[in-house]
Amino acid sequence: MSIESTGAQRRPARFRPGLAGAVSLLLVSVTQAQSAPVDAESVVHFRTVHSFAFGKDPHSGGARPRPPMLASDGNLYGVSYAGGLHDFGTVYRVKPSGAVATVHSFNVSDGYGPEGTLIQASDGNLYGVTSSGGVGGGFPAGTVFRLDPAGVLTTLHTFRDADGGDPGAGLVQASDGRLYGTTSSGGQYGHGTVYRIAFDGTFEVMYHFGVSRKDGQRPLAPLIQTRDGHLCGTTYTGGRWGGGTVYCMSLDGQMTRVHGFGAQAGDANGSTSPLVEGDDGSLYGTSNFGGSQDQGALFLLKRDGSVKVMDVWARPSGGLLKASDGNFYGTAFWGGASDKGWVYRLTPSGKLTEVHSFSGLDGAEGDGELVEGSDGRLYGVTEAGGTTDSGVLFSIAGKQAPRR
Repeated sequence: MSIESTGAQRRPARFRPGLAGAVSLLLVSVTQAQSAPVDAESVVHFRTVHSFAFGKDPHSGGARPRPPMLASDGNLYGVSYAGGLHDFGTVYRVKPSGAVATVHSFNVSDGYGPEGTLIQASDGNLYGVTSSGGVGGGFPAGTVFRLDPAGVLTTLHTFRDADGGDPGAGLVQASDGRLYGTTSSGGQYGHGTVYRIAFDGTFEVMYHFGVSRKDGQRPLAPLIQTRDGHLCGTTYTGGRWGGGTVYCMSLDGQMTRVHGFGAQAGDANGSTSPLVEGDDGSLYGTSNFGGSQDQGALFLLKRDGSVKVMDVWARPSGGLLKASDGNFYGTAFWGGASDKGWVYRLTPSGKLTEVHSFSGLDGAEGDGELVEGSDGRLYGVTEAGGTTDSGVLFSIAGKQAPRR
């Protein structure tokens, strides 16, 4: 992989594309374009599991949900950006039966506006971040929290701008046992940080973005740890051509810029979603902008440094899930038959299929990554739509791999 080394806000505003409802796929090697197949699939296996709502109902789960994760107890857990007892967001739980409950309501002093996807760490607890709030001196700009199985929440760290601000990307537990995350603002140069935190709250900034013009700015995407042990992610802006970057960092803080977006027309840019590592070590991701119509794209960064970009009009809104059937799945914020978002499947060969098109009552504005449940179905959320227009949790049957 071609690499270039450097030294050691909130999510972007939603936008409506100019070509609403369009669904196309264009495979671009950034220097040469060629058409690729697009299929639509009539799906009868879509289910609206729950409609979220504002208010104090303990079974509402909050409002404006973020994607859930599957915990070891068989339940799904996630956060809602708003709603709950104080209207500052919640942690919600979904049982296999579909029953939803609010596990915790944020109250500003323990943070508000939780973002990203929760993780279950090796100690059995759930960990996540809020984009704002917290207590203490200085400038509170978000928190890292722990939620134990009894539902007791502990704030591990409150950001103070100097160590980063708006840590809305979520966390990953690395092979050294510590949790790593990013902030999209603050830090020494004001362009965000990479940090790590231990279970006891010991906190360390690993990298300050902005030390180099080429390293990128505003890392809005969570990190992943690749098989070679590096932590990899994307920045929303900055880099040599201004479209953001793909970067990887060793656990001792050595930063490497892997790719700069925007070098040529049709490249991806403005990525806010986590990367996915393919079987061959290639990195897959999505971007809010870029592609031939500048309305969002999927990208594949190969080990030799070459990049392929696939148009997904109407803004792919989260990263890709590599499901047990070997295919990749994702959601888009706009587009689809009703211009309210859609779910898509991408095969390893590059075939894109529309799996479901949201209509409003069954959800609108698909948001974030999907997760595969214990029942083999794929679960995800929309930020709007449903009976109260506060978002829904949905499930959809993936294309299951044949049983042996």
